[in-house]
Amino acid sequence: MELRVVKGPLDDSWLRPVVELYGAHRGKYRDLGYCRSLFNGNPHGYSWHAFLIRDGGDVVGHYCIIPTDILVDGTRTPAGKAEALVVHPDHRGETVPGKDGGPVLCGLAMPARLYQHALDQGMQVIHMIPDPEVQVIYPITGSRTVPSRHTRERLFVSPVAPSFATPLQRTRQAALAHAQRAAFEAAYAATRAGAGRTTCRGGSDLTSEQFERIAADVQAVSGWTVAIDAPTVAWFIVAGSGEVIALDEAMDNYAVVTPRAGEGQVMEVLFWRQRTGGVRAALRLLGAVVRRAEALGDRIVGVAHHAALDPVERSRLGTAARLLAFQRRSQETHLFASTRNRYYMDPANLFFTPFFYGIF
Repeated sequence: MELRVVKGPLDDSWLRPVVELYGAHRGKYRDLGYCRSLFNGNPHGYSWHAFLIRDGGDVVGHYCIIPTDILVDGTRTPAGKAEALVVHPDHRGETVPGKDGGPVLCGLAMPARLYQHALDQGMQVIHMIPDPEVQVIYPITGSRTVPSRHTRERLFVSPVAPSFATPLQRTRQAALAHAQRAAFEAAYAATRAGAGRTTCRGGSDLTSEQFERIAADVQAVSGWTVAIDAPTVAWFIVAGSGEVIALDEAMDNYAVVTPRAGEGQVMEVLFWRQRTGGVRAALRLLGAVVRRAEALGDRIVGVAHHAALDPVERSRLGTAARLLAFQRRSQETHLFASTRNRYYMDPANLFFTPFFYGIF
């Protein structure tokens, strides 16, 4: 078996194995057009890919690093987001030669080789948010957790349970979801959150000036975080099938939302900007997000508090979520990083926002 590292752009003959392998685990990756946009349409540059290739030429494994610049106390710095780690189940026990020539399990060699290559190319940090069930392998491959937590609100639009859940767990989840949804509907009516007109625009409906407006609204923060500019906003919204839900044509009050990869059909609020209207406007905007998720068939609406960068707006968002029966919880970010600079491993230097998981 060969472990090959290549830089994009990838043609469809390389993208199709990613669709087939990783799409089995993450629904968005089943779309060839999404993979083209994600890997080849990135304004930061083409992705680095590691492929496991059998002697007959079949691709049985993949991992990639998507260039995603960061800001370090306002200074733009090259970095990457690691994504789409997968090895076909029939080949997970196979090995490839390691640095010393000895055999290394292919699923461990692939990340280790790719991280080293990206760091050698000048990236300062590669960050990733792996699923909890596979996090145990990441320290073996050259990355470590950056211990950090964030506060996130969730509303179950309809019942959802993991595929491995027992019948009893599914019944309990359905009961909780129905109760939460009933509480939302009562609060939605009582607070008149549905009053007034809202607009919803997809990527093709937004102008370059509006992308610039969103990027300008992303305020500078201390520490390190994902860098946002107009091309990145456009890429996130267009490649990720994102939308902008606004209370007004001038976009004084709006939310950038996108579906997240994975099981559960989650609509996530990536960015929240609410200049006027107090808590009532926050109720209207968050209510509009829920109604849009409902229309699209999404099962969960998720919103992290740091979707709102301004502290006053963050407080309004939290109040609106509480009044509309969202479930609040403090949770691990599950952020891992591979770097040669200790600065990035100190959680005190991290400013975590939903842009870290973005459209992936």
